[in-house]
Amino acid sequence: MPLAEAVGGGDGIKPSTVLDLLGHLVDKSLVVAQLPYPRAEVRYRLLETLREYALERLTAETTLAAATNRHARYFLALVERADARLWTGDEAGAVSSIEPEHDNVRAALWHFLATGEAECAARLAGALGMFWFFGGHFEEGRAWLREVLGQLGAGSSVSASATYAKALHADGRLAHGQGDYAVAEQRLHAALAVWRQLEDRVQIANALFLLGRAALGRGERAAAQALFLESLACAEAAGDPWVESLPRLWMAQVAFDDGDDDAARAWAEKVLAGVETTGSHRNACFALRLLGDVEARQGNLDRARKLLEASLAHGREVGRWLAAWPAAELADLLIEQRDHTAARALLREALITLSRCRGSGGGGGQPGRVRTAGGYPRRGGPGGAPGGRGRGIARCGRYAGTRRADELGPAPGRGASDARIASRRCGLGRRPDSTAPAGHCRGVGFAGHA
Repeated sequence: MPLAEAVGGGDGIKPSTVLDLLGHLVDKSLVVAQLPYPRAEVRYRLLETLREYALERLTAETTLAAATNRHARYFLALVERADARLWTGDEAGAVSSIEPEHDNVRAALWHFLATGEAECAARLAGALGMFWFFGGHFEEGRAWLREVLGQLGAGSSVSASATYAKALHADGRLAHGQGDYAVAEQRLHAALAVWRQLEDRVQIANALFLLGRAALGRGERAAAQALFLESLACAEAAGDPWVESLPRLWMAQVAFDDGDDDAARAWAEKVLAGVETTGSHRNACFALRLLGDVEARQGNLDRARKLLEASLAHGREVGRWLAAWPAAELADLLIEQRDHTAARALLREALITLSRCRGSGGGGGQPGRVRTAGGYPRRGGPGGAPGGRGRGIARCGRYAGTRRADELGPAPGRGASDARIASRRCGLGRRPDSTAPAGHCRGVGFAGHA
C-alpha cells in the first residue's frame, strides 16, 4: 500500500484517499489481486486495457512525468533500504524485498537515465549490485551499469563520490563473477582509489577483498592472501563483522585448496560462530560448505552430507548463484554414495544456473566446463593435498544428461542484454541525447502492492 499512496497520491489526489479508491476498483473487478511472492505482500494489477487507458489519461493531462518521477524515487529509496539491510547480514530479507519489484526497479532505472538524472541512476544501480550478484543477473546488471557509467562520465562532478565508486564496485563484482578479471580489476582499482580518498574503511576492505578474489582467479595465490589479510585488517579496524567475514571465508578456501584442513576449519568455524550475531545466510552457506568439504576429504561422508545440505538450504534463501556452489559439491558427494537420482537433479540445477550466469565474460573458464568453488576437488592425494582437477561441475553434463552447459540453452550474452535494455528506452521517452524517434511505444506501467 505505501507504493500506491506514494505514486498515486499527488496531482489533486490525497495519499490518504488512495486506499479507498483502490478498494472501489477491486470491488468492480477493474483491479485484480495476484498471489504474493514468497515472503511478499498481496499485489494488485490493472487489467491491460485499463492500464493503457490510464496511461493515455496521464499523458493527456501532462501528469505522467510527475507520476513516473514519484515512482522512480520510491523504488530508489526501497532499493537503498534493502542494500543497507544486506550489509548487516540480512541478505535473504534484502533480496526478497527487491525480487517482486524487479520490473518496477527496471522502470525506475530507465526513468533516471531517460531524464538525464545520472547520479540517481548510479545510486540505484550501485545499490542493486549485490542483488544482481546473488540472483545471478550478471549480464543484465553489467548492461545497466554500462549505461549508467557511460552517462555519468569519468569527468563529471560525482566522479570522486561514493555514488560513482559504488557503481564501479558493482560492475567490478559482476565482471569478477563472470571471470572477466581484467575489467574487474580496472573497475575495483578505480573504486578503491575513491574509497581511500573518502577514508571509507568498510568499502576499502570490500574492494581489497574482491581484488584478492581476482588475483586468486588468475592463480596468484600469494598476492590473493596478502589482499585478503589487508582487507581483514581494514574491516576489523572499521568494526564491521559482515565485511570481516568475506576475507576470512576466502582464507579458509585458500587453506583448503592448499590441503591445510585444520586451518580451513578454523577460519570457517570463526565465520560460522559470527552467524549467530549477523544472521547471514551467505556466511552460513559458505562456511558450512567448506566444513563439509573438509569432512568429505577426511572420509566422513555422512557428516559431510549433512553440512552440505545445510549449506544448500542457506544458499537457496539468498539466491540461485550462491546455491549453485553447494548444489554442485553435494551432488559430487551423492555420486560417491551412489545416489545418482538426487545427484542428477542437483547437477542440473547448478549447471543451468552457472551456464546462465556465465554470459560473455572474458577469461572466466572454458565453455561448458564448470568447476567447484576455487576450482579444486574435495578429495586430494596422500596427506590431504589437492589432487588433479576434474571433479565439480566438469562432470555435470554426464550426470545431468547433457555434455555441455551450452546445450541447456544459450547464456544471455552482452548483445542480448543490451538489446533488451535498449528496447525499454522507447517506453520511457527519448533520452536527452537520443536521435531515435519515440514512435508509438507505450509507457511503462506500475506494479503496485498493498
